[in-house]
Amino acid sequence: MTPPPPNASGPTATGTPVGPGPIVTETWDGGRLMVNAASAEWLKQHGLTTFDAFERLEPVEVARHVKQRVTARFEFPAANGPATGGRAFYIKRHGRDPLSEYVKPLLRLTKPVLGARPEWEAMLRFHAVGIPTMTPVAFGETGPPGSRRSFVMTEALEDCERVDHWVNDRRGDLSPTVRKQRRALGEAVVVIARRMHDAGMHHQDLYLCHWLMPPGAPPGEGLKVIDLGRVRSHGALPERWRIKDLAQLFYSADAVPITEQVRCLRAYLGRPLNAEDRELVRKVRRKATAIGRHTKRNAL
Repeated sequence: MTPPPPNASGPTATGTPVGPGPIVTETWDGGRLMVNAASAEWLKQHGLTTFDAFERLEPVEVARHVKQRVTARFEFPAANGPATGGRAFYIKRHGRDPLSEYVKPLLRLTKPVLGARPEWEAMLRFHAVGIPTMTPVAFGETGPPGSRRSFVMTEALEDCERVDHWVNDRRGDLSPTVRKQRRALGEAVVVIARRMHDAGMHHQDLYLCHWLMPPGAPPGEGLKVIDLGRVRSHGALPERWRIKDLAQLFYSADAVPITEQVRCLRAYLGRPLNAEDRELVRKVRRKATAIGRHTKRNAL
């Protein structure tokens, strides 16, 4: 069962404001580099006009290193000195993908998701349809298939709090203030998820750890979805991908009381639940249980 269109008067119609719109890009370095036109002048000022120039950058901090992917933080001082403030970015570098990354998806009859290009293209699609996410700055790719190297550069999201941390820190807190905040946060999350699904996209890693809250903002305002490397697009999103994304959300929201989870599902649908929704609830809960078993079995 594919959820019906949301009610025009429900949360989907009045939820998180739509983002600034499509990203305009420019192609440099003989096609090896694509940049956000809004950052083009800044990149030129810092000599970042070729793939090799990005390769030579030295990070100030390695945030994550998983197999052939390294995510690192880079800081650039302001042209007029530190008193005027600098800029910080993250670059996710992809090395040569191992053969298993090609074979496993083919055995599952799916298309391999390789390198930095899928995340770059996903960020552009998110911005085009108004889904809040990271700001893309540059994407680079070089080499033939099998030995290709690539990267994606994004503006740093400073001092943000992960939504799963916010939720878990308030586990068991049933005070009216926290319940109101948690409800606003949960409804904002699922409204954004619904917008993504209505645009034909699914995340595949939609756990609350991949949602960020800006510092000082009321819960539910200024949310951003991150880590888009596995996002895929479809003309019409198959039901199983909606179920998987929702199950990941609800699995990672186990600290949220069940009554509040039901409110979130109502916000996702944009209307009250009815008898026909029992199958949807059953599938989401069954998938969330399977995710829990897999996580425990593999000590994730």
